[in-house]
Amino acid sequence: MASVGAAVIPIDTTYPGGITAAVSAAGSGGTVILAPGTYEEHAISVGNSVTIEANASLGGNEDNTIIDAQHLDRIFSVAGSYTLVIDNLTLENGQVPSGFSGGNGGAVDAGNGGSVTVTSSSITACQAGDATGSPGNGGDGGAIFATGGVSVTSSSITACRAGDARNNGGNGGDGGAIFAAGSVSVTSSTFTGCRAGDASGSPGHNGNGGDGGAIFTQTGTVSITNATITGCRAGDAVFGPGIDGSGGAITTHGGQITFSRLLDNSAHGGANEISGPVTATDDWWGSNNGPSPSSDFNNGASAGTWLVLGATASPLSLTAAQASQITANLTFNNTGSNLASFGTVPDGIPVAFGLVSDSGTFSPVTGSTSAGINMTEFSPSSAGLANVSITVDSQTVYMDFTVTAAPTATPTSFSSGGGAARLDYWANTGGSSEPGYTGPAVTPIMKNPTMAPTVQPSVVHTLEPSYPSTTLPPLPTNTPRAGLDILPVLGALGLCCGIFFLFRKKGN
Repeated sequence: MASVGAAVIPIDTTYPGGITAAVSAAGSGGTVILAPGTYEEHAISVGNSVTIEANASLGGNEDNTIIDAQHLDRIFSVAGSYTLVIDNLTLENGQVPSGFSGGNGGAVDAGNGGSVTVTSSSITACQAGDATGSPGNGGDGGAIFATGGVSVTSSSITACRAGDARNNGGNGGDGGAIFAAGSVSVTSSTFTGCRAGDASGSPGHNGNGGDGGAIFTQTGTVSITNATITGCRAGDAVFGPGIDGSGGAITTHGGQITFSRLLDNSAHGGANEISGPVTATDDWWGSNNGPSPSSDFNNGASAGTWLVLGATASPLSLTAAQASQITANLTFNNTGSNLASFGTVPDGIPVAFGLVSDSGTFSPVTGSTSAGINMTEFSPSSAGLANVSITVDSQTVYMDFTVTAAPTATPTSFSSGGGAARLDYWANTGGSSEPGYTGPAVTPIMKNPTMAPTVQPSVVHTLEPSYPSTTLPPLPTNTPRAGLDILPVLGALGLCCGIFFLFRKKGN
């Protein structure tokens, strides 16, 4: 492909002269843009500061834009004090050939004052050179060797190693992933399964293992945040009276590590994690106990506070028909401070949920952290005390849930005035605070309704109205009448007759 623009060179796998020619054509400060594909190239010469990146406009990214050295040599050789920027690419299978002493930098050798910046990229299965001489030292920097500084952001370095010293008296290489004479900055990146070089020896011939399973700085410091370093190790002295390497994860001359995950790194020579005067603050060490000063640190390394695994749930008391949301968190430190607004551990830390007692299901059973938390839904299947476990790395915490029986429906019959009987349902939950009414709205006119349970909300029933009687009631006694009543008249006549008879008798 022809050059487009003075310093921007888009190419594909058919570009004449390959990436080396494109770097030269880009000039100082230029950019080489790779179309998606696998570029089977090695020993690419970099004679100027340059950025090499995937062609995003064509859908290029680290998954589909790959430079594969096929174990034939290292991938890049930076000729001077230039800066090489790798963006959105995968570099794989770089391997420096063995020699009397091993060569440096399995993916990138910037040993002439150069600096290296890696963003949104992956470097995997790269190796510095082994030493076959006696004494011959293994090469440094399994992935990157730089006598300037190194910056790694949103990237991963996996299964890279410094060179071994295979014969008597040699030293294994330092920095399984990165060797830098200057400082190293790591943000939101992962180092997995990297190691410094081993050393073979025999009685009377010391062979020392390399230091810094993931990162080694010669004179510089480290600044590491939101990173993961797991399964890395310093080099071993395999035979003879040699000294094992130290700093299973990091060997450095100072710096700060925060909001990172460090675990399962090893070093027979001491400091399974960090060697050197580094302060580690609010990191996750795979356990709520934090780091072990006796085994994880030496040569001035120390920890302030550290992160702990916790969990919350809502609700903790529920019926067997309900569900509870469980939230696992790595956002609090060992003093109880919530640090979520200041920073979080890397995304993607595995979380597993389990049931210790009683029965129920989780949806989902496993997950991974995002911004320091992971959630699931717990649905119990029977009443009782359910004990739930939450596990992250080597730490498990537990939660108890009080589960009552699911609500049952009890029919209550009502007779409706002049109408058919109606069946209403009241939920029997056994709890005085549950609303519970599940029947239809009360619309008919009721006569003598059965009262609702007192634990339920009251329901107002309309009483049946009174209808007119067919029998007329008696008139009040003070109601005036027309005419004379017969009894009072007869009484008056009888009195008059009696008086008349009495007077007549006396007159005779």
